[in-house]
Amino acid sequence: MLNFSEVEFASRSFMDELYNSLLVNGNVTIANMPTNLEDLLHSVKRTQKLSSTKREKDKVSVKSFDNIDEANKYFEGLLCF
Repeated sequence: MLNFSEVEFASRSFMDELYNSLLVNGNVTIANMPTNLEDLLHSVKRTQKLSSTKREKDKVSVKSFDNIDEANKYFEGLLCF
């Protein structure tokens, strides 16, 4: 469940990613979304182009960390100087 009770603003790009995630994970429930954000999500939905290929969960790489130090080490390894 995604609870939007304390959310006052979301960018269109966030809503686009949320919409695409909902397509992949159809069992997600949205709660307490303010009307302005509902309108934005519906706007994003109307402007999406249907793709002939469907996004699949297994194409997304998810990294998990036990603590912030592990996460910091991972992100430091991504930096290119």
